[in-house]
Amino acid sequence: VGGHSMGADTSMYLASIYPDQVRGIFMEDPPIAIPGEPLFGGEVGEKYADPGKMISNIMRMFKILPMFIGKPLARRMMPTSPDDEIIPWLNSKKRLSGDFLRSLRNASLVHQVEPIDLIQKINIPMLLIIGDRDRGAIVSKEVAHELAGAVPNLKVVHLAGASHDIRRAKFEGYMQALREFLVEVYQ
Repeated sequence: VGGHSMGADTSMYLASIYPDQVRGIFMEDPPIAIPGEPLFGGEVGEKYADPGKMISNIMRMFKILPMFIGKPLARRMMPTSPDDEIIPWLNSKKRLSGDFLRSLRNASLVHQVEPIDLIQKINIPMLLIIGDRDRGAIVSKEVAHELAGAVPNLKVVHLAGASHDIRRAKFEGYMQALREFLVEVYQ
């Protein structure tokens, strides 16, 4: 099981609560940051002190915009996303619940449980793929190193030059790391 950002967070919780249901997890830039630092690194973190509000505002905007306006805006916002992802991404925003968007505005998006405590409960293989904080990624090399030192079944792969959307920015490196991890998990 795996995911990106909040999906990676969900994978961690799933594996910690139901360890016998999961064989391994991979996490692409989950919301694990140093306390007191902005959630996102780089320009995004400097511009937006409240990531929940920022994400809620962006999703709300795409929810209400007509497709002919949303599509070019999404393309500019996500220049590394393949064309075949833009329309499904926009359609997913149209289906978002207003209750979810309101709750997101007030969410901290940072763990209420210490990530090391949570990850130490997971006894299956884990892969953490990180990018560069100065390009907008969440997990810093320092945090990843601390986690890897505390948890022997955690492998960290840093893809230099990647932003928060690692699989889009460094697709080949992402896929290579994921394939190697899956081979290890299924041995």
